[in-house]
Amino acid sequence: SVVYFALDEASGNRAALIGGLTLTDNNTVGSTTGILSNAANFVAANSESLSHANDAAFSIGDGDFTLRVWVNLSAIQTNNDFGIITMDNYPTAGREWHLLFVVPATVRFNMQNSGGADIVAVSQTMGASAWHHVVVTRSGADISVYVDAGTPATGTIAGTPNTGAATFRVGTLGTGTSYYMNGAVDEIAIVKGLAWDAAQVAYDYNAGAGRRYPD
Repeated sequence: SVVYFALDEASGNRAALIGGLTLTDNNTVGSTTGILSNAANFVAANSESLSHANDAAFSIGDGDFTLRVWVNLSAIQTNNDFGIITMDNYPTAGREWHLLFVVPATVRFNMQNSGGADIVAVSQTMGASAWHHVVVTRSGADISVYVDAGTPATGTIAGTPNTGAATFRVGTLGTGTSYYMNGAVDEIAIVKGLAWDAAQVAYDYNAGAGRRYPD
């Protein structure tokens, strides 16, 4: 299955191009120039985010998958980490996975088990104040995190991923007030049942110009 959000809307809720789902606008998420057309623009001080109640399309579970997102961080907060795309109700119960930015220059992907404990954590270097192409894949038990189609950072899942527990959010980790992001997110793809290889990641990156899935 595929769910794809182009995030081209100037304001309000954001509808999927593929997958039939709509993200709810929380606290008036803005818009800015994206990697392709417009992008959603978030201000941490306003607690802005997009969200959708738990849905099987976002619960990547125990099979192969690919997550792809473009992100441009306009400022770095003083907190240690903040959400980019997440399925995580932190700090309350209900955790599945999250893609975070960790101060000062790291993007990190984690998955959790039903007890809320991490079963994999993979970190990759990523700077701020520029558009970056981030892809996370799972093939078997192996997780790879690519930034701008470079050599991936890798890790191995040790445990059973949690599913059906969390809200999908863009621009924040859970409901904690310190975990909102400043910056823009564009072109979110969640592909279940398929792990892109390095050639597919490079094709999608398109030398920094991007492509709209599944072009």
